[in-house]
Amino acid sequence: SDDSRTIGHFNQGKKKPQFGSKVANALNILTGRDDGSMNPLHQTRNGEELGAKLPAKGTVAYVLPLTSCYPPSSSFDPSSKDNNSRPYSPNQPKDEATFRDFAVMLRAMIHAHSYRNPASGSMYDYKMYAIIHPSAKRCQDQGSGDGRKSDSVDRSVLLQNLGYHVSIKGSPVDTNKIDGSEYLQKYFSEYDMNGDSGHPSADLIRLHAYELEEYDAVVLVE
Repeated sequence: SDDSRTIGHFNQGKKKPQFGSKVANALNILTGRDDGSMNPLHQTRNGEELGAKLPAKGTVAYVLPLTSCYPPSSSFDPSSKDNNSRPYSPNQPKDEATFRDFAVMLRAMIHAHSYRNPASGSMYDYKMYAIIHPSAKRCQDQGSGDGRKSDSVDRSVLLQNLGYHVSIKGSPVDTNKIDGSEYLQKYFSEYDMNGDSGHPSADLIRLHAYELEEYDAVVLVE
């Protein structure tokens, strides 16, 4: 009945996945090789060879929480109750190809400003994490309009292949036991509390970021 399990680090001797776009090449250029070594483009600063580097001062964990596959269509309707209660960002990926590109670029930007890129001047290394609600683990595009649905995508595998440490976790809080706050009781009681993605209980997986106490800092990214 345990609702959490760690998938593990992406690089366990598996063959590097092949992407049907230029995203993989961009990832190699911007973030280095899969084994964590430096990309040759990051070995110089201002055209000069760098000497031996000092060890990193610490490591920052960047946590990406995934509570749903796609935002509901009503989430951008100003008159929608869902929009008023649980607003979604208009930038949230609405298909798996976009989600993959987002995940690649997020890691690339963090890498470019980290210790692993000497040109950044940063003294802090990084670790990419993804906390996925069980119902947001496998997602399926709605199709291209010809009536056929695309194959479902296991986001836990996708993110591991992109260098994320992935955990599948449910809400750490039993929302039925929340007391002392009339607002919270009313807020949660208005929704089905079966833990499905798209309900407030799924949002609480973000609290698992507080468990990463071994890092110097933890950044929750959306």
